[in-house]
Amino acid sequence: MTAAHATLRREQGEDRSPSPVDLGALAGDLDALQAKLREGAGEADLRHLRKIEFLGRAASALGYATAWIMPNPLAIAALSLGRFVRWTGVAHPVCHRGYDRLQGVPDSRRGTVFALGRRRWLDWADWLDPRAWIEEHNLQHHYRLNETADPDLVERNLGWLRRSSLPRWLRLALVPLMAASWKYVYYAPSSLEALARAE
Repeated sequence: MTAAHATLRREQGEDRSPSPVDLGALAGDLDALQAKLREGAGEADLRHLRKIEFLGRAASALGYATAWIMPNPLAIAALSLGRFVRWTGVAHPVCHRGYDRLQGVPDSRRGTVFALGRRRWLDWADWLDPRAWIEEHNLQHHYRLNETADPDLVERNLGWLRRSSLPRWLRLALVPLMAASWKYVYYAPSSLEALARAE
């Protein structure tokens, strides 16, 4: 937002600046919430993870089993769902080490073991290297969320498209193409680059 735009909003009574926050009280509330949630975590959470993982693998199996039928949107949707579930429902919380503190969690579902070494293709057969994703996402993205140093800041990463002299229709046509290929052409290489810089 430009300074002129902010001034105009204030003059029109639309200033939505956040109220002052008692940071000490906020930190205390967050610590209390964390303790409560950790205390309640247990076997039910592991059952949920196993269920989500099963559903993702079942969707992939259905996709592979029906892939020979043409045309077949069911196979496409099932394969896509299987990959999406393994990334967002399994790899994401496990790589965030969300299950590491639970009693009875198998080593294969701990953030320090998941999808590493021989388990790479069994746990998460994806374009993204898990170590690179952990560096780029957990450390660089989450600790700089929506700041200019955030590697996943879409507004900055697509600034070249907004500033380009391409006709509007072509810029709009590029958006779905980039949405369908961003993991391969941007996210996988940029996460590997982040890992290389960190090492």
